[in-house]
Amino acid sequence: MKIVILVPNVLRDLHGLTLVAAALVQRGFTCYLVPIQRWVEVFALAPDAILLHQLRTTQDEFVRRFLACRIDVFVLDVEGMERLAKYRKMNTEQADIKQQVRRFMAWGAVIGDYLRSDGGYAADQVVLTGSPRHDFYAPQWRAASLAVNQEAAAITTTTPMILINTNTPYANHPNARLGIDAAAQEGAELGMTDDLHIEKERQTSAMHGMIEATNALTAHFPNVTFVLRPHPFEDLDTYRRVLIERDNLRIIRQGSVDGWILRAAAVVQRSCSTAVESALSGVPSLSPHWFSAMDYALPDSLSIQTHSVDELFDRVEQALAGDQSLLEQVKPTLDAAIHDWLYKLDGLAHVRVVDTLCAGLSGRGVDVGACARALYRVGQPVQGLRKQIERRARYQLRLSPETETQIEKRAMTPDKTARFFDVAMVQRWLDAIAGIDSTYRAHAHTITRRDLIAPMTSFSVVVSSAPTE
Repeated sequence: MKIVILVPNVLRDLHGLTLVAAALVQRGFTCYLVPIQRWVEVFALAPDAILLHQLRTTQDEFVRRFLACRIDVFVLDVEGMERLAKYRKMNTEQADIKQQVRRFMAWGAVIGDYLRSDGGYAADQVVLTGSPRHDFYAPQWRAASLAVNQEAAAITTTTPMILINTNTPYANHPNARLGIDAAAQEGAELGMTDDLHIEKERQTSAMHGMIEATNALTAHFPNVTFVLRPHPFEDLDTYRRVLIERDNLRIIRQGSVDGWILRAAAVVQRSCSTAVESALSGVPSLSPHWFSAMDYALPDSLSIQTHSVDELFDRVEQALAGDQSLLEQVKPTLDAAIHDWLYKLDGLAHVRVVDTLCAGLSGRGVDVGACARALYRVGQPVQGLRKQIERRARYQLRLSPETETQIEKRAMTPDKTARFFDVAMVQRWLDAIAGIDSTYRAHAHTITRRDLIAPMTSFSVVVSSAPTE
């Protein structure tokens, strides 16, 4: 049986979804990890089921197309710690789509309760699983993260390291170079223009404040390495231009964040979910609060707030000295936070996801013919007689459904850091996972012609039990 897993953000999601794929292979499935921007490949793969990362209003069209092909649709939410007011506005309002979702897997009780009560899902559709990417903070899986994230290992061999995380993608999006306002664009798509405009303004303030804090820290602690790791959808070059260049500063966007947090003496962030992940790791999270930002109650509740640069210096000194009192300050709220937002920290979220998938499969079988028609967009509007003829000819002759121009435009290349992954990257995670639990031994391969119902350039990765293809 074939299952497609969409990968929206490689740096954040690939390792957790690879863990899910390895567990599915153990149950006899073949898995396909597909970059989110290449979702058209889903129809060429014609899977029995697809695991979506979310169900937003902007995705209604292509989810309907999956359902029309008799592909079982499951959702494993990627935004389990989102503010509830924003979460409500972002999610689809289409009742017919919600009714056909086999299972909606939520991280914790807050989102799960909302989905069952006001979200439009039946009680048996919603399952609390936690997030597989957080399994790597559980003691039994930490070694896998540490083994794969060698960039962090290389930096922390000689000096203590403080990780600085920024979370300002609307204020510092790479598309701004093209004159595109990411907040305005997404706001228009989601019907949240005013909300995201306010969020962008507050992110702009936060970005300037974090730049000020970073410059102050690197000057005050010359014998400590500071790693600034921006949000995956921020423009890295902005920080390279505005931060003062010092020997103890690294500006990096590599590896999953757990590999950095687990090696850090402390994490400095403002309004970022890495505060939660730091608490899960037993690493103090310090939050500069002398400038305005888009505040989030959950990260704030698990952070040590500092109200001046000098106070931040004092807390960093405590963290470098291993002062456990920093962790004691957030310990009373951690258990409740895990229950409400993450369900459990037991390293078994991926198992709950796989159990839910297995229990929810319909067994009806995919409609391969409908997948082919969807792939070639048969019957869908197209401008110009020439394009109509070309599309029909490609379908009838089973040529590639994409033109060379389309392939080039949609290509996943290494410069697309947050989107790109390949067989080698997946295999590194699979090897590390199998090093912890040998029953999860699986193998990553490139997509071959026999995986597809039509010839197509693929950027996806297949995970199976076969050592060679």
